[in-house]
Amino acid sequence: MTKRTLKSLLVSSFVFVSACGNQTDFNRYVTASAANSTGNDKFVPAFCSGLNFSGVTWSTTLTTPDRTALALSLDISGSFEGANAWSNITDNFDGQGLSLGLLNQNLGQESLQPLLIEMDQKHHSVMQKIFSVAHLASLEGMLQKYKPFKIKSVEPEVLSPLDISDKEMYAEVAAANDSVQWAIDNLYVNGRFSAQWKKELMAMSTSWEFISIQIKAAENIHRKVLDYMETFDLHQLRSYIMLFDVVVQNGGLYSADIQDFASYLKSAAPPSETLSLTKILELRLRHVRAQYLSDVRSRKNAIIQGYGVVHGSMRHLESEYCFNRLVTYR
Repeated sequence: MTKRTLKSLLVSSFVFVSACGNQTDFNRYVTASAANSTGNDKFVPAFCSGLNFSGVTWSTTLTTPDRTALALSLDISGSFEGANAWSNITDNFDGQGLSLGLLNQNLGQESLQPLLIEMDQKHHSVMQKIFSVAHLASLEGMLQKYKPFKIKSVEPEVLSPLDISDKEMYAEVAAANDSVQWAIDNLYVNGRFSAQWKKELMAMSTSWEFISIQIKAAENIHRKVLDYMETFDLHQLRSYIMLFDVVVQNGGLYSADIQDFASYLKSAAPPSETLSLTKILELRLRHVRAQYLSDVRSRKNAIIQGYGVVHGSMRHLESEYCFNRLVTYR
């Protein structure tokens, strides 16, 4: 079903599009949207989704409102990360070896290996159907050798290769990462993806088993975002979505950002949620390398305002996904 068709089915009954945006309205609608569901794999998002969630196995620890907020944020951040949804795939142009999946987990930052290990251990028969015997043996050989690399830094936090002072640190991680070298040696021919490897990797990333693993990994982001919302005393759905994208694209917030926001609150009248989000973005942008500033700013502002130009295209997020960014989530 296309997003436009789904939108026409949902928009007439979408309670919080026109509601004043209180907690009860959000909970009532998202609970009602799943009223006819009988299991995790039957969850129906309470928005116009560009992603298919029909075969996903959801954690039982997530409430329906939590699943809705997480699914919506996955949809929006995923659309910023690439055009192929669950099967986003990027080569070694950035020195990360391979980036794969909705949120572009990669080998260089070691966010992809744990997902691949879980997939191979829990769904080996699926992997056997997708990969050739030689390719699966090669992939498993890389995963068996994988050992997490610990970043040694005098800095209190290392969050993103997009940040000013961390370029060399992440280059060190990639250089020491056998997984990156494996990708260079096996996945590419003259610097371009081997057609067979690319086909197999994309097929795996769109299997329900691996999609569920991607969502399970995103639960860590969900918990981090909830902590941020409590710290900053934020409540609106757009705050959750914006902070989710901060974690996805930028690794989160530095302790200095949190401390400086607290100082900002002491020196000013209680800000609106818009001003709070704008200030958080301003503080986080201090750490971003110049060449990435525009992209980081445009993504976050589009979420805060509900619209904006991202990657050269005008996005109207509320109409695209049939939601009200101002509704209270927490």
